[in-house]
Amino acid sequence: MNLLQNDTIAAIATPEGTGAIAIIRISGLDSKKILEKVFKPKSKSITIKNLKPQKTVLGSFIHGKSNDFIDQVIVVYYKAPHSYTGEDLVEISIHGGEFIKKLVLGLIIKAGAKPADPGEFTKRAFLNGKMDLVQAESVANLISSTTEKAYILAKRHLEGKLSNDLTNIIQELISLKVKLELEIDFSDDYIKPFETKTLIKNVRTITKKLELLEKSFRKGNLIKNGFIISIIGKPNVGKSSLLNLLVRKERAIVTHYPGTTRDTIEEILNLKGIPVKLIDTAGIRKSEEPIEEEGIQRSKRAIQESDFLIGVFDLTQTFSKEDKNILNYMLKSGKFLIILNKCDLVKKGNIKKFKEIKHLKDAIVFSAKNGKGLDKLLKHLEENLIHHQTSNIEETSILTEERHFFLIQEALKNLRKCTGNLKENISPEFPSEDIGFAIESLNKILGININIDILGEIFSNFCIGK
Repeated sequence: MNLLQNDTIAAIATPEGTGAIAIIRISGLDSKKILEKVFKPKSKSITIKNLKPQKTVLGSFIHGKSNDFIDQVIVVYYKAPHSYTGEDLVEISIHGGEFIKKLVLGLIIKAGAKPADPGEFTKRAFLNGKMDLVQAESVANLISSTTEKAYILAKRHLEGKLSNDLTNIIQELISLKVKLELEIDFSDDYIKPFETKTLIKNVRTITKKLELLEKSFRKGNLIKNGFIISIIGKPNVGKSSLLNLLVRKERAIVTHYPGTTRDTIEEILNLKGIPVKLIDTAGIRKSEEPIEEEGIQRSKRAIQESDFLIGVFDLTQTFSKEDKNILNYMLKSGKFLIILNKCDLVKKGNIKKFKEIKHLKDAIVFSAKNGKGLDKLLKHLEENLIHHQTSNIEETSILTEERHFFLIQEALKNLRKCTGNLKENISPEFPSEDIGFAIESLNKILGININIDILGEIFSNFCIGK
């Protein structure tokens, strides 16, 4: 793919907020021309024209028209194609104040640069052949990764593990397509250069490889985006206290008044390298108060979208009709854990009565106040929710993107159709066409012959400056 990129772009490449250093990137044909208008090297022996690639140069950032001193900066010039984007690229390290960053970027734009779109630097890297689309997408995942496992997957994709596996599969499909086209050439002579059984076996071998990738998506998606766990129960049973205990901070307001939580409260818990979104829901009950009722409805929607539920029941109260309704919510979901809270306030007899209730036999006896049962709760989540879903991430390529998943499914659909046509001994043009469609789907994952609108949508999710 070769799209013309005549504009020279610029953006702040470091996050918002005040810091010691910030970096501004300029990429494009006019990078050095723009730099010449705003940068004055400290050494008189250095000019913009004779800047050596990949060498740091100390100097002053100046106002383009007045030559007023703005900041002391360090500049590094990367000559095309030996840069991140494959174009002439300049990185300017400035002091990291919010005002300075905006002032410097504004002067660079006045000097002739265009403000970069989200992900435009990486998009240009892709278009200029510095990386394929899988690697480009992994850049955004690497930046946004919040846990070790998410980082490992993003890093492996950036290194080209998935791309190499897909490229090998595409090559196998191309070889298979060539064989079928040879059959087309010899069809008038009633000669079959290859046995149909062998061709079917080859297709099935490739199909199995893609099926493994297809199955890996659930694991990869969980590692990238995490689990959603909703904490549910009646008002004032200790849901907010449990959330605070798990995230180790006072995230939710805790009082003895029922209905304190009027809306869902969300926090991220890092559980053995997997991001877990914890949702503290509003107490589920009938309410005449409009705001609380809206919170309850939002809680019900959160519960429906959750991967797992933690039900909280209060040992200091009798097991009520509301409790039974909440238990039914969990039984319908099929993936839940029950804790019996406030064990520090009751005698063993109360606990025994709760344990005799159907489905509460294996509930964890808990105290959100002193942390009793917390280790058991975390161990249960790790062993039964995390471990079986996300183990062995090193053994094979793993999909993390929905786009890849759907394209793999398209390829599989055509390969299965190909197998069916070969079994029916249909003219080789048809299975050859099926394989061609499968190749086309896999090429789209790598960014080969991809629609420009889809490309724009992918990079629109990147941060500006990357």
